[in-house]
Amino acid sequence: MGDYYLYLVVLEDCHYSSSAVELIKNYNIKDAEINTIQRINKDKYKTKLIETFPQIYLKRKNRKGSLLLGGYDNLKLFFDKFYKNGFDKKYVKEFTEKNKWNEKSTLRLIQLINK
Repeated sequence: MGDYYLYLVVLEDCHYSSSAVELIKNYNIKDAEINTIQRINKDKYKTKLIETFPQIYLKRKNRKGSLLLGGYDNLKLFFDKFYKNGFDKKYVKEFTEKNKWNEKSTLRLIQLINK
């Protein structure tokens, strides 16, 4: 696993969670960790930032904290914009503004999905 990786909190028997895992597999993303939770425990994972599933984060190995990418729709949109499309400054700016990420973190995620 590289320095950065995707961390997914997925809910059992959830269509969007299954779709996110499938997307990760289809794009052959090796730097991903998947945490599958049972429905009975889902409230423990809800936060002020996200209450739905899946919950997808960019994390850095051996560091605390993470950046929330969002759910399935955000993941799909990110792949559509940045997978094998090269660096597009317009899309990077749109993404950083929408998600309140800095450009460096966005570039790390682009690099991660294009390994």
